[in-house]
Amino acid sequence: MAEAAVVAMALQLERPSLNEKMVGFLATPAGVAALCAFVERAGDGGDGFEEDETAARRRSFRAARLLAGADETEGLVSFLDDALAEAAARRLLGCFDARTRGDARHATYVLERLFRAAPDAVYAACLDGFEDAAARDADDAAVAPPRLAALLAYCGHGCVHAFFADLVGGGVRSDDAEDVRGEPTCAQTRPGPPSAAPSPSSRWAFASALARWRLVDVLARRCAA
Repeated sequence: MAEAAVVAMALQLERPSLNEKMVGFLATPAGVAALCAFVERAGDGGDGFEEDETAARRRSFRAARLLAGADETEGLVSFLDDALAEAAARRLLGCFDARTRGDARHATYVLERLFRAAPDAVYAACLDGFEDAAARDADDAAVAPPRLAALLAYCGHGCVHAFFADLVGGGVRSDDAEDVRGEPTCAQTRPGPPSAAPSPSSRWAFASALARWRLVDVLARRCAA
């Protein structure tokens, strides 16, 4: 795949950046998938040596910067339509699946900025698979949205808990700070509104899914455990 080869070359640079030609090339289903794949494979150390895993995480971080932007530069998320934003969110939410080797911190960094730009698309990705699960259990039993359940399981890690709270509250934390290693840090300020407000239908669908999941009860049981 040409997009994967171009992304792999770009991620060899210490601080890869986008230009107009790169945006046109990568703001496509194949381009988005190629970038997200490096975040999904962040824990893939190849032959198992420590330096290989370190290199994989370095590529993941650079891919996250290209997607989300950094240092006042726009990332690819600013140029994605709703369909591509949803596709990117689905891939990145897959990093929280216990069967993957993705980097949750890098995935969250991009997801936060996707939620700012295209909240409806992120909500749709979060509910992917929920309707099927609810249909299989049509009675009044609690049904967990699979992607949200996986996200909640990671809430003890880094910025994940803040992003989860942003989703539930419909707000986005303003966080463009970086830590001393150059990696994005978790938001420490009060959450602000998305640049694009979630639609009422998206908020209703998300709130309905949380109610069916019985999230308050789930959180109470987690706290009591």
